[in-house]
Amino acid sequence: MKKQLVLIGIIAILVSVGFSGCTTSEEKILGRWTGLIPNTSITLIMNFFTNGSFYEALNETNVIWGTYTMNGKTIVLQYGDVINKFEYSFSDFDNKLTFIKTDGELFIVLTKQ
Repeated sequence: MKKQLVLIGIIAILVSVGFSGCTTSEEKILGRWTGLIPNTSITLIMNFFTNGSFYEALNETNVIWGTYTMNGKTIVLQYGDVINKFEYSFSDFDNKLTFIKTDGELFIVLTKQ
C-alpha cells in the first residue's frame, strides 16, 4: 500500500510539472512590458489584455489603444487604420519579449513588469 501511494505521488508530480510548461504565447504576452526604444531615451510601455486589446504609451504619456492578433511567431498590432506586423520571441524565462520588423531589423526588446 505504501509503495502504491509513493507511485501515485510521483505520477502526480510528473503530471503537474509536465502541464506547467504548457503556456501559450497568448498567455505569455499578457500584462505590462517596458523597454527603451533603440537609439533614444524614450521608454515604451505596452500592456496586453486577454480580450485582444492593448495599449502603448511613450514615457507614460501619449497612450494609444489598439488590438492585437498572434499567429505562430507573428504579432499584428492595429491602431485604427494603422497596422504593424512583427516577428516576436520570448527569452529569459519568458521575461523578455523581442519584436523584430518584418524586414529583419530589431524594433525593441521589452521586459515583463
